Amino acid sequence: MNSKHLDPEINKIIEDQDDLGGISIQSLNEGDRIFVTTKHTNYIIEKIKDQEIKIKGGKHFPEDTEVLLKGSTWGASLIKLGWIGYNMLIEIHTKNGKILSTSPVKSATIVTNDWTYTMDWPKEDS
Repeated sequence: MNSKHLDPEINKIIEDQDDLGGISIQSLNEGDRIFVTTKHTNYIIEKIKDQEIKIKGGKHFPEDTEVLLKGSTWGASLIKLGWIGYNMLIEIHTKNGKILSTSPVKSATIVTNDWTYTMDWPKEDS
């Protein structure tokens, strides 16, 4: 989706993200899980409902914690709501009002009761 109101570099980043695909939290069922590896951490995310999730991983979430997964960003105010995308930061809103972001997402696997799918994203050396 190109916008004549955005910088051409931002339009290119959005186009690249559309080509890579991602995970729409809204399309998942309650109880579906996503195993996410970011640049620095591994997370287990379980959908509760809508954008409500349980997340475990990293220094902020050593135990299952209920939060809102707002979406993903490239580290700026532009956010793709309800989305987990390659090389994007997941924005998480805690129940006590904190807004946290992960490091860039490098891989993700969706696990449901019926199927498992690993996103076909570029593999990078650490």
